[in-house]
Amino acid sequence: MSQQGWTNPEKEIARNLYTKVVLEEYDEIIKDFKKRAQKVKTRDEFWEMERYFEEVHKDLEARFDPRYSQILFVFGSLLRRGRINNEQLKGLSNEKINEIHRIAELSYKE
Repeated sequence: MSQQGWTNPEKEIARNLYTKVVLEEYDEIIKDFKKRAQKVKTRDEFWEMERYFEEVHKDLEARFDPRYSQILFVFGSLLRRGRINNEQLKGLSNEKINEIHRIAELSYKE
């Protein structure tokens, strides 16, 4: 779905929901980082943790593409994972909500 297919209110809903979920993900990553950092005692453990969080960062970047052309896929994945719910999609067109559900179902079958 192209950017032209988004009304201004839909863009605001999508941006707000996207931002909320990304911030929640970062909060979880920071908590995990602090927990792991407390256990680091050696250089090797430090570099192992650095590699782990580099992968976490790559995963986050891949899962959270902010472009409007990709946001329905992001929301579909989040819906499938239980990170968002139908209530949070209110205000988007029925077409977009149906597409998000279709993506969530396809993602689940993979």
